[in-house]
Amino acid sequence: MSETFDLAIIGAGLSGARVLIELIDRLLRNPARADAAIKIALFDRIGEFGRGIPYGSYSERSSMLIETLEATRCPQFSRWLARHPEVLENLADARNACDRDWFARNRQTISSREFSELYLPRHIFGLFSEQALAQRIDAAQRARCIHVTRYACEIDDLHAADDGHYKLFTARESFDARHVVLSVGSIPRHDPFVADLPPSLEHKYVYDKTFCGSFLLQQALDRYAEREAVGAIRLAIVGAAASAIECLYGAVSHPKIAPRLSSITTVSRSGVLPDGLRDPKAAPAKVSAYALNRTSAKDYVEAARTLLASGQLQIIPALVRSLTSSRRELQLSITRSPEARQETICADLVLNCSGAGDLKSTPSRLLRSLAARLETRENDRGFRLREEYTIASWPKVFVAGPLLNQGTLNSHVESISACFRVGEEIGSRLFESMISDARTPRCVGASA
Repeated sequence: MSETFDLAIIGAGLSGARVLIELIDRLLRNPARADAAIKIALFDRIGEFGRGIPYGSYSERSSMLIETLEATRCPQFSRWLARHPEVLENLADARNACDRDWFARNRQTISSREFSELYLPRHIFGLFSEQALAQRIDAAQRARCIHVTRYACEIDDLHAADDGHYKLFTARESFDARHVVLSVGSIPRHDPFVADLPPSLEHKYVYDKTFCGSFLLQQALDRYAEREAVGAIRLAIVGAAASAIECLYGAVSHPKIAPRLSSITTVSRSGVLPDGLRDPKAAPAKVSAYALNRTSAKDYVEAARTLLASGQLQIIPALVRSLTSSRRELQLSITRSPEARQETICADLVLNCSGAGDLKSTPSRLLRSLAARLETRENDRGFRLREEYTIASWPKVFVAGPLLNQGTLNSHVESISACFRVGEEIGSRLFESMISDARTPRCVGASA
């Protein structure tokens, strides 16, 4: 028989953690309104609760937040840093060279305790988020408000049951839940290119098959340097968002890759990297306000601007049609914008940072299955939602995080402040729904 939970959170990274923290805060402020402990299940595929992919071990140690501390508009994080300046000070003697380099570049600012203009390492924010979640769960369990069970596994499917509950399926077992928060991050993109490459050239093409973004980049670059120990490298990057410029910075900072880079080309529809970086030699393409307002870490932008000024970097507005191989090189077939001119870019190493995909073609089993049964938005980049962030046909399934991907975020999908704001709203709605649900017999389960 499946275990039943009052709440299941699918994806316990930043967005899922914020929803739970907001719910816990309301329960602690209103203990009389919960007649017994609420059973909660946290599901996270990589088991890094509170961090998720962007702020955990999958993200490179050198990765930074794409906004300054002040621009994140996250007072909780700012207060935590003010109380724990040693978190930054300890990076001076950190085991990882990237941490030591970051501290050296920002030593004076850290010494003055003026953190507002810093582009902080992502793992520092991850530590804050992880601690905040753990502390809230501990406080609520000691107050007997909740019992939390953590599962380091992937949910493969989700169904609405006849009794108004929802059934969650992993590869080995199933669970019942009265409420669900779907917080699985960006929609993984189906890659149309990789199947056409022979195994002997797969190390030349870097694509995150599970997540969009620049995660585990160091490992991929190390693999390339090991397989291709000598020779100049023509680097091509597909995409123009935060992950593209982060990959660019990662490549030009890699000790074995950087000295061998002979040329770098980025290809995207907009032809605009974060901070409005364009190639003055390229014909301007149609660019959305979203693309023009992309932000990134200062170090990333300055590195790209220097490469552009020296002529080593070319930023091309174009659509990538195909990726093929010829002997030992890769070839990107592109259509330039706005001229619609066909070209071929030859590269020794290609980093595909083309961003999130759509629900109907994603390799994610869960999202693709849901897209076959639920109503999606016109562009298949999200589900049809009610104003309260619930799926239109499933009123007790809430959607949080980048999967929202719609105007209600009022910001780019990586915004920390948006995650906090949406988490607060969903936490409040969850609290009212769970407390007023007369069908919920609150039974205490074992905590993890």
